[in-house]
Amino acid sequence: MIALACASVSLGAQGCATLRVDVLRQSAARPSQVAAYFTIERIASRQAVGGLPAERFSVFEDGTAVPPLEARLTLLDPTTVAAHYTIVLVDAGGAAVRAGLMPSITEGVRSFVERSGDRQRIAVYAFDGESVPRLIAARAPAAQVAPQLAQLATIEPRDSSTNLNGAVVWGLQQLDRELAASTQPLKFGTLVVFTATRDIANRVTALSLNDAVTTTQHEVYAAGVGRDVDARLLSSIGRTQSFYDANPASARVVFDRAADRVAARAARHYFLSYCSPLRADRHRIRVEAREDGGGFGNAEFDVDATGFRAGCDPSATPMWGQRAEPAAPQPTPTDTTVPSATEPAANAAPAAQ
Repeated sequence: MIALACASVSLGAQGCATLRVDVLRQSAARPSQVAAYFTIERIASRQAVGGLPAERFSVFEDGTAVPPLEARLTLLDPTTVAAHYTIVLVDAGGAAVRAGLMPSITEGVRSFVERSGDRQRIAVYAFDGESVPRLIAARAPAAQVAPQLAQLATIEPRDSSTNLNGAVVWGLQQLDRELAASTQPLKFGTLVVFTATRDIANRVTALSLNDAVTTTQHEVYAAGVGRDVDARLLSSIGRTQSFYDANPASARVVFDRAADRVAARAARHYFLSYCSPLRADRHRIRVEAREDGGGFGNAEFDVDATGFRAGCDPSATPMWGQRAEPAAPQPTPTDTTVPSATEPAANAAPAAQ
């Protein structure tokens, strides 16, 4: 279900694919809709590829291209089947407050929320020396979160220590809880941690922190400013990516870099649907993606077209994991097989790349 490094492409050219297409879930459902949820990134740089329009995709069935007018290929809204939840943890311990960083941190967080994309539902928490971070902005789309952030600028620590390790472990556990409660079939969690110092509370050991970060399937970003930050620890926390600047005045810039990265990673998700002309048996489907500059990639998967018929709507949202409605009775006995939607095991919370 992942594009091979080198492949034959539809226009007859031979060469090595430049895009990795990773299918996370697929479906074949009555009347004849085939859908796939996948991500795209560049093989060489692991850079996310977002914003490709529908005309940049082609579908093939058993090696034969499906005519565009027949396929009516459509890109659906990924948020209809996928939950993207981001938790932002902000250092509001004594060191950050005494250094007068909170106003710039607040602007950095606000910029992060506004730039991180409309596919995220975001919650912001402040941590100091207490065992559990303090809620600043409840889980909501970015437009609803931004107005709630003003209180960060004047926040006072309840415990002047800094429980950085504990906040990270708690944040990952909170992501697990929130996503487990989601009814969406696909779930993606992101943790973004901003700190102005190292862990000094020692509530959670470095070993426990490392275990939590290395075993989670969520993406984890860490951003830090100031000379009190342990850059090596910051790098280990940010398993997906870390950002650091020794100048405390660079908080806004650091947050913007993190936001752009998170938004790009979310935009690499695609939800493709098309109407298949197949009407029976199992078949091999190939989805190809192409960039303007010539970059390309593809992924393959199998579908069962038993009982497919006319009447497909490519804009319908597939019912992942559910059996399709039985086909209408046909006059021939060969059409009495009870149809079913097919899909392989879903990668419910894929490891961050």
